[in-house]
Amino acid sequence: MLLFRCVLVGGVAWRCSTSLASSYLESLQLSTGAATFANAPSTSSPSPSAPTSSPPDDHSPIHHAPLSYLSHPHLTSKGPRATFDWGAPQDASRKLCDDGVFRAGAWYCSEGGWESPNGKGATEVFYVLEGHGMLGDADGAQHWFGPVNSNDALYGNTESVQSASNTFYDVGPTKVGVWTCEPGSFEVSYANRQWFHVLEGTMFISGRDGTSKRCVAGDTVMLPEGWTGYVDVVEGVKKVWTTAA
Repeated sequence: MLLFRCVLVGGVAWRCSTSLASSYLESLQLSTGAATFANAPSTSSPSPSAPTSSPPDDHSPIHHAPLSYLSHPHLTSKGPRATFDWGAPQDASRKLCDDGVFRAGAWYCSEGGWESPNGKGATEVFYVLEGHGMLGDADGAQHWFGPVNSNDALYGNTESVQSASNTFYDVGPTKVGVWTCEPGSFEVSYANRQWFHVLEGTMFISGRDGTSKRCVAGDTVMLPEGWTGYVDVVEGVKKVWTTAA
């Protein structure tokens, strides 16, 4: 699971002309207003030697990191891409955790486009924090992406606490969705690994081993397979999540 900090032309990726990029971004301005880009992120790349910041506790079953852990200054630059079609794309990334099956972290790329001829070896799910881009299939289909509006239709309850969830990807061992919950406390048990990114609100997650983490907007968390514990929602929470068997 990746948290994208895309700036690929406001951001565009994969064999895409700048005219197509301009057309896409202009359509966004027309539909959302020019103010949409008033606070656009800088397209400058992170410094080649990234300063350190406090890493998650590797000995805790709960891998937790605030947004600052995955911010631009803390990403490690990979330098310019060796091949590209246009622009000057430079990658940078930082890993949050990797249990051998599930890997989570952040990726950034400056403006540019390139061909990606090799197939992915694993399913990759990403949530875009900033910027816009495009993935182009071999058949010419274009898939544009940008920061997500999570106000999807929601349904369901968590015991007596008012909550709702919507799964919008369910293929093989991987599921992706959005979940929201009103203040309250309840017990949870996750059969599969779970990654989530908090969009709004405040909650505490506590394991049976006594480990507890306060989670607020911008925090990223990964829970291991078979994790059980308690959730205490202090302020109404909304999160995007991914599970994998």
